[in-house]
Amino acid sequence: MHVVHAKNDVMNGITSVASEMAKGNLFICEECVNTIRQMEGYVWDPRAAARGDDDPIKIEDDACDALRYAIYSHKVTEYQPYAHNPGEYLKNRYQPTRGF
Repeated sequence: MHVVHAKNDVMNGITSVASEMAKGNLFICEECVNTIRQMEGYVWDPRAAARGDDDPIKIEDDACDALRYAIYSHKVTEYQPYAHNPGEYLKNRYQPTRGF
């Protein structure tokens, strides 16, 4: 993946990740123990809530942040690999010869 500027809006990013998980489009592999541990420990800051803000507590959330950046900044909304060159999928494919 090429490095690009990420969309840093925390709430929209969290909503995007939660939405993808709810739709069944995003799964966390059981081998991703740190991501699972951090997601299970993801909590909202009660002081921010008292001010009327929704902010997560920013402790041990690097894996959650990376997942949020990847989903919110890089998710392809509709996969169209041949949109620019419709015949490209036929390139180098076996073409049967007529007459057999």
